[in-house]
Amino acid sequence: MHKKTTYLFCLTLLLVNFFGFSQEIKRSDIIGKWKYSKKTKIEGMDLDSIKAPFEAWGIEVDLDNMPYYDFEFSESSYKEFQPEETISGLWELSENSAVIKVNIECPVDLIEDYRRQSTPMEEIDGKTYYSEPNMIQTSGIKNNKWTKQIANYLVEFQKE
Repeated sequence: MHKKTTYLFCLTLLLVNFFGFSQEIKRSDIIGKWKYSKKTKIEGMDLDSIKAPFEAWGIEVDLDNMPYYDFEFSESSYKEFQPEETISGLWELSENSAVIKVNIECPVDLIEDYRRQSTPMEEIDGKTYYSEPNMIQTSGIKNNKWTKQIANYLVEFQKE
């Protein structure tokens, strides 16, 4: 598995806790390009549980210097813009609009390796995606700003 892909996969698994405001989110609130704005460290967190998913893949991670990437939601697709590659996927908003389900596309050059390793994948419209979608809560979206808890930081993204 590519180290960057593994890192991204572990990072996106951490996108499950968000701080924000209670409101009903519409697709139009989500659709658009989101740019990284700033991060604020949360003091006093147990970092062992945060580092565990990375360590399970044999990746040492420096949470204080973890990169954050801009991302974009269109009508049905998701893109995360990293310096050397763009991660793609599909997304849908849950019925109660509290969660976005993002299916990340598997890198084409790794699909055969994943099949040999029995990595859960599924075919959607001729493309291969990881079977388990990333669940992203929408509660941190307000006034074109999205605040997410990622590891031991509150990370803010601004909608363009």
